[in-house]
Amino acid sequence: MLISHKGTLTQLFEEINNLQLIQKLGLLLLSLYSLAVFSYSLHGALIDAPDVKSFFITSKLLISKIDPSKLSVDYINNTPQIDFQGLDKSGGRSLYPPSTHLLFIPFYAFLVSPELAMLSWLLWNLVFIGIIFYSIREKFLVRSPVLHSYLFLLLIIGSYATKSCLRYGQTSLFSFAAFMVTLLLKDRSKWLAGIAFALALSKPTLMALFAVYFLCKREYQILIVALAVHALITLGLSVWIGVSPISLLGNYLEKVSLLTNTYPCALWWAYQVTGVSLTSLLHLFQFPSAGITTIRLLLYMGAAVYICRERQADELRTLGMIGLISMLIDYHWHYDFIVLLLLFPVFIKPFSGSDGNQWPLLYYLALMFMPDLMRAGDFLINHRYYLIAWQITYTGLFLILLWIFMKRSAPRVENAVTC
Repeated sequence: MLISHKGTLTQLFEEINNLQLIQKLGLLLLSLYSLAVFSYSLHGALIDAPDVKSFFITSKLLISKIDPSKLSVDYINNTPQIDFQGLDKSGGRSLYPPSTHLLFIPFYAFLVSPELAMLSWLLWNLVFIGIIFYSIREKFLVRSPVLHSYLFLLLIIGSYATKSCLRYGQTSLFSFAAFMVTLLLKDRSKWLAGIAFALALSKPTLMALFAVYFLCKREYQILIVALAVHALITLGLSVWIGVSPISLLGNYLEKVSLLTNTYPCALWWAYQVTGVSLTSLLHLFQFPSAGITTIRLLLYMGAAVYICRERQADELRTLGMIGLISMLIDYHWHYDFIVLLLLFPVFIKPFSGSDGNQWPLLYYLALMFMPDLMRAGDFLINHRYYLIAWQITYTGLFLILLWIFMKRSAPRVENAVTC
């Protein structure tokens, strides 16, 4: 093992040595930048991870036989100005189903204290980063130069998706790592893969279209096991709290609806600043809530049909496409862009007819490293036309990324079988 690692490092140094001077300087700057962002993220996570604290409250309420969603609904309906502080005191800011918060408990050091939960979650996130790196490298980069794996590592630790996950204590690393474990296990054990995907489904909107992918690939056992885990936890919670499962889920869905359709709402405005979804644009143009819901459903249905049509395509192409489409349909903050790491193996590989042309890769990296605009949130909230212009521009940048990705990942003529 040690000899293997030494050989890998030697190969990496040789590949770096073969780069042009400008490429070496670029690699050095990217390395320093990624390490700086990662260090800053770790420091911030140790000082304060507000989402962990809020999710801790939600999990604590559930095991205390209290429905946190009901508390949140009452708060939203009786408060003219909704904010994060008020939500944290009234069930938490979470948009996750009740079953998810029970799954979090072991990762939150079994709710011993908020401080210990914060530290435990940070350590687990480092494990999740390792899982994502290992999984994507083993599945899609193992035959590539070692330098590609090094660049991928820099992307993982330096991207703003990772920075946001660590800084706020979010769950996207957890969900995406569980999904990658599902891919590794699906041909070995459907049961274990199903349990892994149950963890991934803790973030439903992030994993919804990936679930469609498994459905179209006829991986029924994986889906049944994953859904059964959440169903059983929900039934157990309903018995524990003393309310019907319908009431428990109904309160949760009402909370989500209120937090994504109430004006002005702290959560809603933050989505407008950091997201790229078409749903956000519809809200900005003040479409009726019923119309937005209908359009979202139609977009999801259209995406599901397209995914089923593409189910026999190259796995990486389909999964990358799903990641991008997921970001463009529904609400997603910067940390959810972690699923776009699936695009890296496509952008890093040579493209026929464009030897030496690295602009698509640089464009992809620029979007992944691009900081969010949370600090400019107050300005954008009070200058609605600037907010609209930013949302259109930002969404357009990712639509261009989708177009480039689909072009680069399309089957190549020279690889076709000829008779």
